[in-house]
Amino acid sequence: MLYFHVHNPLILHKNRPQPDDAAKELRKRFKMRGLVTADADVVRMMDGDLRLRNGYSELLPVALKADGGFYSSSAVVTPQGWEALRSEVRGQIRRIGTDITDGKVGIEPYRLGKKTACQHCPYRSVCQFEPLGEEGGYRHLRPLGKEETWRLLEGGDSGERHGE
Repeated sequence: MLYFHVHNPLILHKNRPQPDDAAKELRKRFKMRGLVTADADVVRMMDGDLRLRNGYSELLPVALKADGGFYSSSAVVTPQGWEALRSEVRGQIRRIGTDITDGKVGIEPYRLGKKTACQHCPYRSVCQFEPLGEEGGYRHLRPLGKEETWRLLEGGDSGERHGE
């Protein structure tokens, strides 16, 4: 499950960059984000040049150790993790659908640190959400690390994950 941002990035340098440096910077900007299966053989097939770069992918969010394992910075997930993620997504979709059919359509945007759901929302002009006071009526979410996120997903405790 990968996300590829289609854009035409501008590379800003004080001086004119060397062609190799510019190409390297472009590859960094186009590196995909997301999750990859935790199977080293599959990852090697997805990026055949891993061996040339000591296991670090310029395309995928992964890095392979010499022993075939993944570095902790790699965005990989086991088959059990995929199943937990699929189950959680299906459960969320089911809950949202049930809420809508039950008439629950309140405006409850989230706040995660300084970010809110409203920042890039195309419906801001018609939504009528008014942040009031310090709390502002937002559902406050707490930031989670990668390990905690997977622990909660696999444990099925969505209430804790959402700060509820």
